[in-house]
Amino acid sequence: MRGMDLKYAEIFAILCGIMLLAWAAAEQNLHSSVPVTKFLQERIAALEEEIKSTQARLQGSESRERELRKKLEELQIPLPETSSPTPQDDSLIFTLSENEKDFKFATGSAEIRPEFKDGLIRRVFPKIREKSEIFGCDVLMIIGHTDEKQVRGSRASTLDDQLTAAYQTQSLDGLNAGSNTDLGMVRALSVAIFLEQNREQFPAVKYFLPYSAGQLILPDRTLSKSALGPGRAGEADDSRRRIELQLTKSSFWQAEEPKL
Repeated sequence: MRGMDLKYAEIFAILCGIMLLAWAAAEQNLHSSVPVTKFLQERIAALEEEIKSTQARLQGSESRERELRKKLEELQIPLPETSSPTPQDDSLIFTLSENEKDFKFATGSAEIRPEFKDGLIRRVFPKIREKSEIFGCDVLMIIGHTDEKQVRGSRASTLDDQLTAAYQTQSLDGLNAGSNTDLGMVRALSVAIFLEQNREQFPAVKYFLPYSAGQLILPDRTLSKSALGPGRAGEADDSRRRIELQLTKSSFWQAEEPKL
């Protein structure tokens, strides 16, 4: 692929040469009654032939590349890495599971413990910085996941009234989670605030966006099929309680909407 990029650059350079010659010829005609010289005409014709030759080589290279890729696929040989890196599999997703002691929340709480902060700084910050710079990602989504253990509390949810203000003031004071969806949101917000406070650690990232998935999505990213009814307590499961950090690009927001 890098070879093809060079050939395109070669064609562009030739075209620039033709434009310069044409400009020189036009200048000559403006300031003199002498017509365009035979030399210029011959040079332009030679450059046009060179473009045709380069285009033919390029088409041959593309055809050859397709043949080689097909043979590699038939032999089940992985393709070599290109000069332009692209994310593979889950390389832009970092999961902070409560299966690990570093990333636990107290039951029903969204407060980040010192161990949680230390784990983020030591284990996660370097990865976010590296991947965001390699792949040009300027957005970090923070998604809170819970298990199905019902949230118990004496107060109703306050997120409708105070969630936006909490993000603006970077304080969880006054937030009360009345459901697992609320709890996932407040925990994601808590992590997002800590990341915001340390944004100098990953200068490529401009946006920190908290989300909640509640208890809906399992760790393997399939939907939960549990149907809890009134009065059901739900099950506690450390593997389901987690924060997912996912890098992406703000340019996707301006991408053309698909025509369905």
